[in-house]
Amino acid sequence: MKYILNPRLNSTEPFLLIKDEMGDVCYQIAIPKVAIGEKFYFEDANGNKLFKLKRKLLHVNNTFIIERANEYYGRVKKHVCDSLTEHFDIDTPYGELIAKGDFDDYDFAFYYEDNNIAAKVSKGNCDREENYIVDVIDFNDDGFILACAVIIDIIVHLEEDL
Repeated sequence: MKYILNPRLNSTEPFLLIKDEMGDVCYQIAIPKVAIGEKFYFEDANGNKLFKLKRKLLHVNNTFIIERANEYYGRVKKHVCDSLTEHFDIDTPYGELIAKGDFDDYDFAFYYEDNNIAAKVSKGNCDREENYIVDVIDFNDDGFILACAVIIDIIVHLEEDL
């Protein structure tokens, strides 16, 4: 299933909306007025909280913890091998994933350990230049993959602002 995201988390809107290919809102991310501790809530279209996304502020590598019902559910951690190679290690309830590719240009994929693709992220044929597409190909939890894509976007753009 394909989803359309707009990466503008610093918007004045209270939610970042995630839509399906038909333009229907499927998920939303509640954007706090003050990002102390950098916590975001990933919700379904009706406002039911699915995940809490929390940035670990004291980690050397950028790391976010994903909680479901106030329990650990997963982790997204940036891993830098050298100045030219980076990827994200993702701990999921379903096993490990690795996100690799060009994160600045929204051209990357989520891979299983056997190198099969769980999901792809691309600019695709979006109607607006700033939007990007997450195509969940083979994964049990679309919301979790979308939350991970948003976290990667946050980490990449936090580094741009430094």
